[in-house]
Amino acid sequence: DVCFRTRWLFSSGPRAAHASAPMGSGRSKPVPRASSPDPSSGADRGHLSSLADQPGAFCFLSADELRSGRIEKMPVYKDALTVPGLISKHKLDLRSACKGMYAKEYLAISHRWEESLVADSTGEQMQRLCEFLRSDEGARFQYVWVDFSCMPQHCTGDGKACERTPQEKKDFDRMLREVNLVYLGCFVLIIMDRSYLSRFWTQVSRIHFPYRHGG
Repeated sequence: DVCFRTRWLFSSGPRAAHASAPMGSGRSKPVPRASSPDPSSGADRGHLSSLADQPGAFCFLSADELRSGRIEKMPVYKDALTVPGLISKHKLDLRSACKGMYAKEYLAISHRWEESLVADSTGEQMQRLCEFLRSDEGARFQYVWVDFSCMPQHCTGDGKACERTPQEKKDFDRMLREVNLVYLGCFVLIIMDRSYLSRFWTQVSRIHFPYRHGG
């Protein structure tokens, strides 16, 4: 029994935000949390080390921190780690993800990077995301996953190339192998522009989330 619901949120700019989530039989379901959120700060990142050895573990941004307006554009992963309370670790499991049981509180973003090393130079994508999070429909979300901000990247916040450390590479590779858990289980928001449909990875994400089981 495969079914899902979609939402289109239009804006005055060139991008539109489109939301998709699995739709079940209407029965109320609890949001499972395999482990309690583990908030990060610039002074204490130890709990985020060795994510390669923690199957199902992903980093999420605090939706409340994004709603506050203090984050003007999508931060790269290393910069996100330095902001107290912005990023935390959560563990997803396949069974719950396939049932869509994370979709009430967890939001995953599908978006196009502007360039190979730059995701959101002007802050326009963050503005669209915050508009959704502040809306009635977006108010319920507590955690947000964005690839640029939640996985170790090969670039700096100002768009310069850099090498991942050996541990960061292991963490990135493990999360990339299991990223289907994010798109299967979370409510998905597409930040779309004219180039979205021309990019390979945006199409990979679209392949993952339309076929989630509704419970």
